[in-house]
Amino acid sequence: KLYNGKYHTLCLDAFASNIPIFFSQHELDEYATFLSKNAADNYWCIFDNEQFIGAGGFWVSENGSARLCYGIIHALHHKKGFGRALVEYRLRKLASNDSVKCIGLDTSQHNPGFFKRFGFGEIEVKPDAYAPGLHAHEMELVLSPTNRKHILDAT
Repeated sequence: KLYNGKYHTLCLDAFASNIPIFFSQHELDEYATFLSKNAADNYWCIFDNEQFIGAGGFWVSENGSARLCYGIIHALHHKKGFGRALVEYRLRKLASNDSVKCIGLDTSQHNPGFFKRFGFGEIEVKPDAYAPGLHAHEMELVLSPTNRKHILDAT
């Protein structure tokens, strides 16, 4: 479901459930601001039988690049396929937009292997970028015709 304000607290709870392993405490305020100001058009919440599972979105730049942002699955629902479904949904949305040429993201050291399964490659590692001991891994997926077709055919 497309994000709206009634999901604000559910999203914050999901985020908080992932502190300190995947996010740092100070990022919670940044996320709350994002939800209030930037989550209107390209941010979705996922549910399973009306139970809130998580949320994630993206934004697209005029230069043909896009970024996945704030993909969050509540810690109680990790390892159940919801994260994969959330990434696949966002990749299909972006791959169906011919103006998008590449998709970037940043994640902690706990997730690069997960994103590599979707074709993302690591560009840069920034030690302690989020918090002491919580490193940022910048990743990118170029939407070559082959990659785009693979994503769209997976639906």
